[in-house]
Amino acid sequence: MILPQPRSRWVLRRVAFQSGSVLAEIERWVVHRLLWLLQIVLGVYFIAIGIVHFVLPDGLPEAMSWMYDLSDTLHMVSGTAEILGGLGLILPGLTGIRPELTWMAAFGLAIVMVGAAVWHIGRGEYVQVVLNLVTLGVLLFIGYGRLRLHPLRTA
Repeated sequence: MILPQPRSRWVLRRVAFQSGSVLAEIERWVVHRLLWLLQIVLGVYFIAIGIVHFVLPDGLPEAMSWMYDLSDTLHMVSGTAEILGGLGLILPGLTGIRPELTWMAAFGLAIVMVGAAVWHIGRGEYVQVVLNLVTLGVLLFIGYGRLRLHPLRTA
């Protein structure tokens, strides 16, 4: 079937609806928004946790008391990786500069989460392991989403 050349947006939408791609367009819109939401939430989270690695205040909640047991080197490495990864989840998409850094940051933070899960397993902190694995899954979704499903555009 040969379709006529669309001359307006309305015709484009009508042709898209007739060909069944409206649902695909809605799905792309939802996935794009969901990826952005996850990028912002996890980006802010990792920036904040990365700063805590450098500041390490007294009186952290019980769920974060494991931070007192990390060596100074591990604080520096993981804190730097988390701050840079958090910035990498947000800034490339906002600026349009090197947007491929977003999926790279997500996969890099996923590696950090694997390391964190291994560390918590060694300490018997299984609740933290579950949180690390959930965060790992979300980061893998962001990485795959920005690499294959809905890549960000260059400015």
